[in-house]
Amino acid sequence: MSLNRYNNRMDTVADKIISIFDFLITRNGLSSKKREIERIREILFTDFNNEWKKKNQKFDFSFSFKDRGADSMRFSYNNFGEKKGFYDKTLAIFDLFDDAYNKGTVKRILDALDSRNAVFQTTIGFEWGRGDALPRFKIYFEEIHQKLSPSERMELVEKIAGILDFDRTQLIIKADDVIGAICVDFLPQKKTNLKVYFMSHTIDFSYVKEIFCGRDDAGDAIREFCDIFSLEKLCFYYMARRFGGGGMQSVKVYKIYEVASIRDFSRSYKEIFHFLKYSPMKNDVRKFRELLAFSLKKKILFYPVISSIDLPLGGSMKYDLYVSVLD
Repeated sequence: MSLNRYNNRMDTVADKIISIFDFLITRNGLSSKKREIERIREILFTDFNNEWKKKNQKFDFSFSFKDRGADSMRFSYNNFGEKKGFYDKTLAIFDLFDDAYNKGTVKRILDALDSRNAVFQTTIGFEWGRGDALPRFKIYFEEIHQKLSPSERMELVEKIAGILDFDRTQLIIKADDVIGAICVDFLPQKKTNLKVYFMSHTIDFSYVKEIFCGRDDAGDAIREFCDIFSLEKLCFYYMARRFGGGGMQSVKVYKIYEVASIRDFSRSYKEIFHFLKYSPMKNDVRKFRELLAFSLKKKILFYPVISSIDLPLGGSMKYDLYVSVLD
């Protein structure tokens, strides 16, 4: 399916994608990177099948809200319906940037986890911030709890850690942790981080307090997040721990909406608009509202898939909203 032209009718998902990309590139001051971003989009969405969106979220756009603003374009795309093709697409994207990233490690991980045939989902995430010379990429291995045993999931974490040459003694994983997803950050200059996502239907505030050495503000921030995003009950939570060269770097709490089970998104929308109304990050709220206004004009409808709060062990927190497009 060609993604080179679109019109105001927005007849297909592909048309909507191009329209959103164009808006976000311009709105986030990334016009100088437009060709590179379009090339990534073209690689990923080649042979895109509209039917996939009826069975799977397939892709999302995400938006950050933080104290110093967050001018960046972020989206993700998974391998539903095209596992073998997705493998080739992922490597082709890293080939665009010569030796800026550790391409060999990308291939080794995809091969070691047999991404082309695996029962779980593989997703590529993309983030390019205003003023950044190069983007960040993330490779996620998701829904592993649905098919793999706890020991098999831990084996995946250890296998990836071994490929990354990561000191596995620094992985803070408890015996009763339920591993739901794994992610590797691929940063410029061949840097990598490892993230492990733990599933829960409630938030373990005592563990948050333990991680942050008794700091009440971390627990208070997560409680406030849970209060704001409390209306839609068809959900579960991920608590992600990001590990880098010096050990754990941050904790991020995600509310994952059970999209396949939600028939009425009104409660999810109310959560988001409540957040937008009271968020202190006014500049980012304004930009997000501009996107919503643009989308309504183009008759593009979003639905929420994830909300999250990110708490670095050093630095200020941020919120993220993730939305996909109705087919």
